[in-house]
Amino acid sequence: MKKIISSLIVVGSLFATSAFAVEFSSGEKATQATCELLGQDVVLNLSKNVYGGYGCYKANNVIKVATCHSAGSRKQETIQCAQTGTNPDNTPIYNNSGCQGTTPTDTFVSTQYGKAFVATTSGGGVGASNLTAYCESAAVLNSFVAQ
Repeated sequence: MKKIISSLIVVGSLFATSAFAVEFSSGEKATQATCELLGQDVVLNLSKNVYGGYGCYKANNVIKVATCHSAGSRKQETIQCAQTGTNPDNTPIYNNSGCQGTTPTDTFVSTQYGKAFVATTSGGGVGASNLTAYCESAAVLNSFVAQ
């Protein structure tokens, strides 16, 4: 978990570029070729069986990052809404679409697929979010970062 949070913080502290999702595995580099506003290459370290993805958005200078663990809990549970960033017009981005226009004390129920953890460089914090498929590859994270 510490490596997941560290990866989110490292990547989350950088600036962004293009509008597509990139899958990554532990030890891979995020480079200016995939994220042109990065000042330098960043090595992305993940724990065993953790998958990651990031999206770079030059138009609004934001990087979105998401990770999930293939053996993560799939128990349905109540998750607190959390602001994970802001849109270019300064409207909040939440960790679940049902949280839009609500207060951060609101909640939603996780799916049977488990959770991903998402963050952006546009403010907010790291928040748990529903997966739409089991975490078996970074491809399941595209819905978080390719928006």
